[in-house]
Parts: sequence; structure tokens; C-alpha cells
Amino acid sequence: MATILVQERMLRGLIPPAQAGRWAIRVWHDTPQWQADLDGIEAGLPPGPVVVHASLLVARWLRAHPARCPRLAAGIILPEAALTAHALNGALGPLALNHQALYAPFGALASMEEALVRALGPTLFLRPDSSMKAFAGRPIQAADWQAEIAAIATIDRPDPGLLCMIAPAQPLLQPEWRFWCIEGAPVAAAPYSFDAPIPDNARPDTALARCAQEGAERLLGADSLMVVDCARTQDGRVHVVEANGFSTSGFYPGVDFHALWGGTLGDLFV
Repeated sequence: MATILVQERMLRGLIPPAQAGRWAIRVWHDTPQWQADLDGIEAGLPPGPVVVHASLLVARWLRAHPARCPRLAAGIILPEAALTAHALNGALGPLALNHQALYAPFGALASMEEALVRALGPTLFLRPDSSMKAFAGRPIQAADWQAEIAAIATIDRPDPGLLCMIAPAQPLLQPEWRFWCIEGAPVAAAPYSFDAPIPDNARPDTALARCAQEGAERLLGADSLMVVDCARTQDGRVHVVEANGFSTSGFYPGVDFHALWGGTLGDLFV
């Protein structure tokens, strides 16, 4: 039997099925000794393929210790290089929300305020270029730029050489949508919003689903498994907000686990 291992925190309180298609679903509950827990899980895995859904911290650790947990490490699906902001924006072009971004090392950002505002406008969006997210992306008003950069430096302590993306901040209509894509096709979707309620019957419209499919198709060279987040700007246009690794993208209420795991995923592994 093939195994899906899901870190509990990735579920955000959702309860997955015990089995989906050819996959047995196992939820791993976080404890302070999580590295030792993974050793035990590795030792007890049944024969067959393994796919892991886990946080970036866990994914990084497994990839750094492949000899310790070889099957779990192999189950991490995370094409890091293809998920950088500059790689995504290059591959997606105008389909990407932030395709007009500029890039600079974190250590230079404090001195670039005037030039960035002149080029991109008074409300900026800042995130690390890397998909490993040394700090959380955020919109920043020009008046708050120095304070925000200082806060990130103090709290998150990114390396001064960390490449960052800076783009014009663009308000998005809520909710945004997360699409799980397999071989270029969305197989499951769920809405999410950080500042607005989501109707129980929310469904992505055709344009959003088409945006996700086009984005996933353009990224097929990077990986056949991809999570694509899409949204509509206030002028009605649809864009890919970002793409993330299949293994390291959290779940939201509304996702159909049977559609995600029980269909074509098994054809790729089993």
C-alpha cells in the first residue's frame, strides 16, 4: 500500500480520510522530539511509494538528512529552484501577479527606499526570492519602509545577501484560491482569506481554474506536481499569486482529499 504522510499542522484542523484511492493516509502529530519521531515513522513504513506533506522546516531537515530517513526524504516534492519568485515570474510572464518586480539583496533594502517608491509606487510588496521563506511576504507603505526592514532584520535575521523581490502591492479580491495541480491539471481547490469571511458554498470560477491550469502547464518542466495560488485583482484580472511545492503547501477547508490523492496521483507513483 502506498503511503501519504501528513504533518498535523498542515491540515489546519481538517480531518483527512484514512484511505484515498491506492493511498493509506497517515497523520503525524507534532511533538518536541519530532526528528526522533520521523526516525520511528521511517522504520515503520510499509513497502510502497511515499509522499510527504510537511512544513518547510521539516522538509529542509529531511533533505539535509537523506541517509537518516531516506524514504521520507524522497517523498518530499519541492522543486526549490523553480519556485523562486524570479523563476516563476520569468516562466509565467504577465500571468504572474508580480511580474513587474525588482530584486535586491536584503542588506541593500534600507538604502533603496526612494528609488523603489519612485519605480514601483508608494505601497510595496516585499518577499524573499526563495521559496523557503526566510521571512513572510508583506505589503509595506513607503512611510513604514525603514521600520519594517528593521523589524525583519531583528526578528527574522535574514542574511544581508538574501535576494528579495519588491513589487507594487496590488489589493486582491477575496477569497484567494489554492489549486493542487497534477500534470498541469487542477485536481482539487480550496479558498482562503486572511481578512474576509468565506461563504460555505464558495467555488472557483472558470477563469480562476483556467489561470491555475495555465500556470501549472507552464511550470510542468519544473515538476508535474505543483500547488498554484490564484486570485483576481480589483480590476477583474486573474493572476497566479505564487506557486509552491506539493509537499509544503498547507490545506484549507473545502479541499477534496479524495480528488487530490485518490485520482491521478496514484498513476504517477503506484
